[in-house]
Amino acid sequence: MDRSRPFLSLFAALILTGWLAAACDSGTQEPAAPEGSDTAASVTAGKAPMGVPGADKTPIPASRFPKDLADGVTAGIPDNFPEELPIYPGSQPAQGKQAELHGVEQSAVQLLTVDPPEMVFDFYMKKLEADGWKLTNPREIGPGGAVTASNGACNTTLLVGPAKEGGSDIFLISECS
Repeated sequence: MDRSRPFLSLFAALILTGWLAAACDSGTQEPAAPEGSDTAASVTAGKAPMGVPGADKTPIPASRFPKDLADGVTAGIPDNFPEELPIYPGSQPAQGKQAELHGVEQSAVQLLTVDPPEMVFDFYMKKLEADGWKLTNPREIGPGGAVTASNGACNTTLLVGPAKEGGSDIFLISECS
């Protein structure tokens, strides 16, 4: 029996609860720009054909980024985020957290994109499967979806949902031994 599985569920629930609380903040303070960018909405210029992940280079509105980050949460991808887990093309990290429990590396990240949830979820389903991940329990939830996946060394939970202002929020929670 995998004793770390309950922790992954608890870790995911705690991270998502924190992110939802931050997203519901009614303050008027403007968020800080993500690290390494001139503005919170910086993205690569140019257009790719429609239907290609990350093709729409419309800036991500600054209002979509969290106003405040909890202790230990950064506006970036955690250092221990699994290299074999794809980052959605053209997305930007809003929040990231890493932890270790009994030698098991754990990380969680929220990515933002202007692409619709259906496109994002479809990308992950195809990319994870093509990269050899075993997909378990994929579910479409409204225009987005959720799936758990494993590649032997890592387990991950993916949640994709529509953002209030358009685009998608992507949550990736992983643990690797």
